[in-house]
Amino acid sequence: MRIDALDIRRYGPLRPRRLDLSAGREGVHVVYGGNEWGKSLSLQALEHALFAIPKSFDGFSSADLAQVELSLTLRRSVPEGTSRLAFVRRRTSVVSAESGDPIEERQIQSSLGGITAETFRQMYGLSAERIREGGRLLQNSKGDIAARSEEHTSELQSRVDISYAVF
Repeated sequence: MRIDALDIRRYGPLRPRRLDLSAGREGVHVVYGGNEWGKSLSLQALEHALFAIPKSFDGFSSADLAQVELSLTLRRSVPEGTSRLAFVRRRTSVVSAESGDPIEERQIQSSLGGITAETFRQMYGLSAERIREGGRLLQNSKGDIAARSEEHTSELQSRVDISYAVF
């Protein structure tokens, strides 16, 4: 699965923005910017676009959640070539970005290739809290983790195409 674009139309305090991730090969996308620029909130928006908008969420009133509107374009390789799914997720509905027709959750889940919300959070989303948690683990490891990660750095760099989005 590849995420080609995330359009944040309405999501709490974030102003409308488009994250175009379609350039380059499949790989890692690094989103960076200053403090309070919306990086962690954009990551949460991506998770909510992929897996549903919760009924309650810290920092969002029920009125805020009722206004959420996120658009996502996914692409994946299939035996016939490439499959593309573009949809708009609101609190109570998911519709095709092209036709406006309803889309079932199973269509989105099929495009994700079995990735669950928990897997997404653990494997792909690096929030400020996860960075702090990792820092604590590194501090408590007395250098063991850092030594092992250096061994794998060059291998990772040769296998990953990194693109950037700046806020």
